[in-house]
Amino acid sequence: MLLSFEQQNIRLGNAWLFSNRQVMRFEWLALLALKRISVPADQAWVTLEDIGRLPLWAGKMKHHIRTNIGRYLGAPELTRRHLVDTPSRWTGPYRFVAGPLLIEFDIPVTEVKKRLRVRDGRTATSRKKLLRFTASYTRSQYLLFQGRLLASENGDDLRQLYGR
Repeated sequence: MLLSFEQQNIRLGNAWLFSNRQVMRFEWLALLALKRISVPADQAWVTLEDIGRLPLWAGKMKHHIRTNIGRYLGAPELTRRHLVDTPSRWTGPYRFVAGPLLIEFDIPVTEVKKRLRVRDGRTATSRKKLLRFTASYTRSQYLLFQGRLLASENGDDLRQLYGR
């Protein structure tokens, strides 16, 4: 399965999936495919909020997004081939059924992310914060194994130090 940004369509075997080009529909399907190849299957679900962050979907009301996605899912091209899995057609979440090894793009994945304006879920942690946490964690582990770090009465606070 080839998702072509040039054609704004999906090629299955020797034929294009859709007879006409719909850019918003393709953007949504490209996001589903990108998510499917980027994360494990159980995390590859796309919500209405995720769709609302796509370039052509930005600023659209949730009702408008829901209506379009429901209409797309009712299209014979998608229902015949069962390409999208969802517990609810109108509210999502949505996931590409095809396995990650079957999905290809006609441009590099980094370019796909740029065009869809998808950012990595990772947030940058400052080096100073990371070093402070590491030192604190290491000290707490040391004190715990020494028997000098004890739990409080309610059992959920290990910050009380005795015998320092």
